[in-house]
Amino acid sequence: AGLSWITILRRRENFCAAFDCFGNEAVYQEGKLVGLITSGAFGHRANKSLAFAYIKSSLAKKDNEFQVLTSVGMRNAHIALEAIYDPKNQKLRS
Repeated sequence: AGLSWITILRRRENFCAAFDCFGNEAVYQEGKLVGLITSGAFGHRANKSLAFAYIKSSLAKKDNEFQVLTSVGMRNAHIALEAIYDPKNQKLRS
């Protein structure tokens, strides 16, 4: 267990670049704080950074744009209302 943490700590900059959100990052809309990331990681199947956040339900609309203060700076974000990977569930049924 110790060896894996040493590897992560020695390559922290690379891990931060690949995994923008770890949790507790601020979510902004038009410069106003509107939420908080609860967890995040890089989705290898989706090939993008993914995160879960608490925001007001009135803001949870498809076309709303957000900014997230990540370990590598401000990043643009949006809400996905359907599954990111295999939204039609085709891979599970094949």
